[in-house]
Amino acid sequence: MTKQITTIDTLLRRADVQNRLMQAFGNKEEANLFILSLMQTVNNNALIQKCKPEDIVKEALRAAAHRLPISNELGTAYLVPFNSKNGYKPQMIIGYKGLIQLALRTNQYKTIHADIIYQGEKVKRDKITGEIKIEGEPTEYTAIGYVAHIELKNGFQKTIYMTKAEIIAHAKKYSKAYNSSASPWKTAFDEMALKTVLRKILSTYGLKSIIALMEDNETEAPEHAEPVDAEIVENTQNEDNAESKQEEQEEDTDEIPF
Repeated sequence: MTKQITTIDTLLRRADVQNRLMQAFGNKEEANLFILSLMQTVNNNALIQKCKPEDIVKEALRAAAHRLPISNELGTAYLVPFNSKNGYKPQMIIGYKGLIQLALRTNQYKTIHADIIYQGEKVKRDKITGEIKIEGEPTEYTAIGYVAHIELKNGFQKTIYMTKAEIIAHAKKYSKAYNSSASPWKTAFDEMALKTVLRKILSTYGLKSIIALMEDNETEAPEHAEPVDAEIVENTQNEDNAESKQEEQEEDTDEIPF
């Protein structure tokens, strides 16, 4: 075990950190599973290991606060290493599946879904009701747009559609790392697009608390920083805060002091 890994393990065993994990997960078993998934993530990526151990643990606690395991396989939350002028900095990013989990936990949603619209399928929208219908069958599996749908248990439902061109324009406007070869927009475009339409519909028509949770647990990327590992950043997103926060948020006052 390297010195870096040992330091992270030591920080995670601190009483105050253990208390935070217990408050989040409610039992020792789930807290230990969270630690295991975190350590596996760190062990499997040398670039994350270049980040300061205290920064890694702080970002991990942001995911733990809402019971989202940090795992590339699960797709709920990720640690993305950024290379800035001050060295490598980790950032916790909520994944596509993590966003769905946050919404489902409110127990207010009957249906949450996002999907790809392919060449050959036609999208029709009623200008009066806003209802969107998808007609036809794919003639080829080339994405031309993305659709998201939510239905609340009280009966309210909404569907939104964005063309691929609209998604690209959105990404160029809000993603600092869009042009980076390691950007998830380059390595996992469909996943990023699906999260974009899902986040848009939730923030516009869904429960505002879901987007508030994301904003509370995602920090701004270091200035002039870029993601540096395509495998780690796959299925993640870097523009959430740029879109929803025009000014830098103050740091949480309850953050663990290292």
